[in-house]
Amino acid sequence: MGRTAFASTGLAATIAMVLLAAGLWLGVSPSAAARDPSLPDPQMTPGDVLPGVSKEQVCQPDYGHDIGPISQERGQQVLLAYRLLNTDPGAYKIDHLIPLALGGSNNITNLWPLARNAEPWNAYVKDVFERKLHTMIYTGNLSLSEVQSALAKDWIAAYWRWIGE
Repeated sequence: MGRTAFASTGLAATIAMVLLAAGLWLGVSPSAAARDPSLPDPQMTPGDVLPGVSKEQVCQPDYGHDIGPISQERGQQVLLAYRLLNTDPGAYKIDHLIPLALGGSNNITNLWPLARNAEPWNAYVKDVFERKLHTMIYTGNLSLSEVQSALAKDWIAAYWRWIGE
């Protein structure tokens, strides 16, 4: 009896390892399925900034608009990595963890799918928050590097820290 249970456990472990390896081979984090959808998987999306970007640069009108949009192919790569490829295309915004307007890059390590209609944390809330952060950097209340670091760590915690509403 014990041998049968061991064999079943061994088979289950082997199947789990094969599935995990397949997920890693596809570039899918093993924690992607169980993650909080309001936050990116920190292994896949740790955040990324353009080197050498300064407060003076991001405070220029329309800074970041010339970097260019995320390609459809890149968006598909992000959705695939987060196992969301076959979802409603309008349900998620491919978001920059560190926004372009605050020195973030279009590197895939700065991109993740953020739900448009989830409550209370969604793409619209984050967009408004990013505009407020930009103003706080512009007025000298926050440093650019402090904001970039906080967003990369946990954008919701940063929201509570600086907005608190």
